[in-house]
Amino acid sequence: WTFSIDNGRVSALVRGRTCESQKEVIVRQTALYSAVSEEPHIEKLLFVECGFGADAHGQNPTKAAVRACRNAIEFNQLPALGDMIPGGREAMKLDVLLAVPSKYQNDLDLEPVRKVFPYGNVRFQIQDGGMVATNGKVIEEMGDINEDMVIVCCAVSVGH
Repeated sequence: WTFSIDNGRVSALVRGRTCESQKEVIVRQTALYSAVSEEPHIEKLLFVECGFGADAHGQNPTKAAVRACRNAIEFNQLPALGDMIPGGREAMKLDVLLAVPSKYQNDLDLEPVRKVFPYGNVRFQIQDGGMVATNGKVIEEMGDINEDMVIVCCAVSVGH
């Protein structure tokens, strides 16, 4: 599954098929959908960052994905990045691969995840993965509906 968010417009390609309605895609939000080009998003790859995030209570894959993306990028300081990319930081392209447990993919909202990245054109790819582990105890006050702890892994490829 491939998603792209650019200027608030979401594009989706699911297993080689263009999605025409919100019901056909993992993302449930009021956005426009169109085909994602199968051409490479990044022509010159500069670096790849990896991270993981968990939501121990509440079974929220969006929260886990936000944490995974922050984990991947937050300890890097690349002051010359804008100089390395023709067109500067705004021309930067990011491919964000999220490994999300399949039973929680329908609850994933990519807009808060996109906001983790302060600039650049972000394309998301969602795959089965991550992990569901036990949190040890249901705490209803924290939003738990079961003992699942949702864990998401990510790889952020950066280039232009």
